[in-house]
Amino acid sequence: HYIYIKDRKSRMILCNRSAAQAAGFRNPELAVGVTDFDTSPREKAEVYYAEEQKVMRTGKPLLNQYSQYTSKTGETHWHLVNKVPLKDK
Repeated sequence: HYIYIKDRKSRMILCNRSAAQAAGFRNPELAVGVTDFDTSPREKAEVYYAEEQKVMRTGKPLLNQYSQYTSKTGETHWHLVNKVPLKDK
């Protein structure tokens, strides 16, 4: 499972080891501050970013969506994705 929390600008602020390694980092601390634009091809990162911004803007979660994650190296994986807004500062 990849578990992560991002800020309003879609920058990673917390993630588990699996999410960090999928993004190309040895440990979670190294992933802090990065975005999908740093770890994925631009066209994929734009999709991920748009989804996250829509969730933040509308307050409506994105639940049970299958998504193909593509890394900068071109490696792909299918994931079941849930994105929910956090409303605490």
